[in-house]
Amino acid sequence: MKKIILLVLVFVFAFNTNVFASYTETREYSIMGGAYYEIDTALENYTYDTVKVTLYSKGPIGQLDSVFSTTVNVGPGLGPFNFYVGYLTHTKYVLKFEFQGNSGAIGPTQLQQVY
Repeated sequence: MKKIILLVLVFVFAFNTNVFASYTETREYSIMGGAYYEIDTALENYTYDTVKVTLYSKGPIGQLDSVFSTTVNVGPGLGPFNFYVGYLTHTKYVLKFEFQGNSGAIGPTQLQQVY
């Protein structure tokens, strides 16, 4: 009887952790000179979802410091998004997309210099 209860609890716990899991994707970029930049991307999802977009600067030993962050709602389908980031200096950057749900897709994405 104890084994059955334990198996049921393990199954319920495993199911709950999957329901609340999120989908994350990252991209890395190197900036060669200081300038003003924006993020140009396309986000896709099959249902309505919330996506957190965060840009980190990457330090010499790999530490990440948040430079820019925003949250957007993505509807069914593919949509273009532009986010003004501001002035970026010469260093490496990590762009992280966190979908609240467990699926999603990122289209062509770049850090585009703004003139």
